[in-house]
Amino acid sequence: MKFDGFTLVSDIDGTLVDRDWNVTPQNIEAIRYFQKEGGKFTLATGRIPWRVKQLQQNIRIDLPIICYNGACIYDLNNGQTWWQHMLEGDVTNIVDDVLDNVPGVGIQIYSNHRIYTYGRNPEIAHVTFLEDGINVLELKDYRDAPQPWAKLVFIVRADRLQELRKKVQRHPDCLNYAFMQSSPEYYEMLHQLANKGNAMETLMQLNH
Repeated sequence: MKFDGFTLVSDIDGTLVDRDWNVTPQNIEAIRYFQKEGGKFTLATGRIPWRVKQLQQNIRIDLPIICYNGACIYDLNNGQTWWQHMLEGDVTNIVDDVLDNVPGVGIQIYSNHRIYTYGRNPEIAHVTFLEDGINVLELKDYRDAPQPWAKLVFIVRADRLQELRKKVQRHPDCLNYAFMQSSPEYYEMLHQLANKGNAMETLMQLNH
């Protein structure tokens, strides 16, 4: 078969789905053809497994998914975590510095396959709406989110994100973590080794 031995790993937002989070007919057709010809298909995303599982109504996911932008490899079929790199050390020094010095910042913490939010701003409200309120819990103190944390996301107005980035990058602890801008309003904090590239290499090794 044409694609026997090949694995296709796709992003979701802006790639696989449309604005309403529906897999487009063209993508469904292409994925099914790839699988029919022997290929295996899976996903790499910054989202939680529950949200990704909804896509199984339209497509077959053959291998565990990469979630939290590379911090975790998770099997949707049996609910097991194959591999993970959680945040380590005391991240509160950086978080408190940002909260004290950059106005209007909200926080998302990804833990135990749920999303915990702290701080009220339009971007946080938008995120909660997108997740349909499922698996999203609002905290009075971000430190109450259960450990370990897969990733922490600073959320701020797009016109203030560069200010936030500079504040983070000047902090002496920033070299202990990986940071990425995943949208005009999101700046993510992850384990140093957590990224989609490393996770894809690990997935291929674990699957052979």
